[in-house]
Amino acid sequence: MAASRRLLPPGESIDAAALMSMEFSVSRAIIPGLLYVGLTILASRPKDGKSFMSIKLGLCLALGVSFLGLPPVQCGVLVLALEDTLDRIKDRLAALPYDKTDRLHFATSSDGLPGALFNELDSQLATFPDIRVVVIDTLQKVRHRAGDVGYNADYEDLGLMKEYADEHGIAILLLHHTRKSEAGTEYDRISGTSGITGVADTMMVLSRAGEETKLLVKGREFEEREYDLAFNGGNWELADEGTVRERAVRTLPVAVKRVTDLMGPRDSWSGTCKELLETIGVPDITERALSQQLRDNADALGAIGISIAWRRTNRGTVVSLGRAHDAASGDGVAVSPLPGASADRHSVTGRGSR
Repeated sequence: MAASRRLLPPGESIDAAALMSMEFSVSRAIIPGLLYVGLTILASRPKDGKSFMSIKLGLCLALGVSFLGLPPVQCGVLVLALEDTLDRIKDRLAALPYDKTDRLHFATSSDGLPGALFNELDSQLATFPDIRVVVIDTLQKVRHRAGDVGYNADYEDLGLMKEYADEHGIAILLLHHTRKSEAGTEYDRISGTSGITGVADTMMVLSRAGEETKLLVKGREFEEREYDLAFNGGNWELADEGTVRERAVRTLPVAVKRVTDLMGPRDSWSGTCKELLETIGVPDITERALSQQLRDNADALGAIGISIAWRRTNRGTVVSLGRAHDAASGDGVAVSPLPGASADRHSVTGRGSR
């Protein structure tokens, strides 16, 4: 049985057998592993590039070309660029190395929630029926509440957007801001109450720290993901492995950098901390301090392909360096506990580049 709707009205139910016999003509996945039918939040600090990212995403969808290495379902896209002017939008499009298309549409104003926004979207969807993605830049530009911005207001406003997206089989990508305050995870920094993050089907956080930029993605439809990015003249791209390696090396302490130099032509090295210190030739650092620096930077070393482990021998504690792929395959060195170290720190292998 072909299904023409995704939601049931109040008071109506469906049994499991009938549901399993239904065939939905349109897939929920628009960019498998990243963007699905429903409500997605893309958040970052102000001026960190989320508007550039949303325009590139829209253009990639309209052209049917990969976005961050992920192939999309080609479709029409509407961008409500409510903080921009047409000339600024033109400049941002010009920075992208793609052909332009009439399947990507822009609007620069909206009367917002609760009802006007959806009337506007109804009109656009009727005029351009191939639109499957609507970008709203930003949440605050379509909210006109005076005073009430607590949990109930957040849940109600975003709940309306999610319901509309689900009913119409589209994805709404809602741009929003993150807080400056410390939080448990990057997702906890999304501004507002848990009414916002609780309603969203997918959360994306664009996190920039110095030269390093990551896109963190978490959703109902897929496992959590993380992308290393580079911003090149208005164009967000995946950072190549060489760029990720260079950034990782630049942040390492001098002694740990010397260890990476030591491993440059080698597949492995093994010796005591004293021997390692003599080999890399770094003055003014103790064996204990070197050992601690290696432990503290084990993940960074893994990101550039170096694994590290310790074991006790009759000549002292031996450090074993190898290639991270060897450790990941189970060939890493088995070690015994070291004094003052917790059990999960005895054998440390980097997680490798992702």
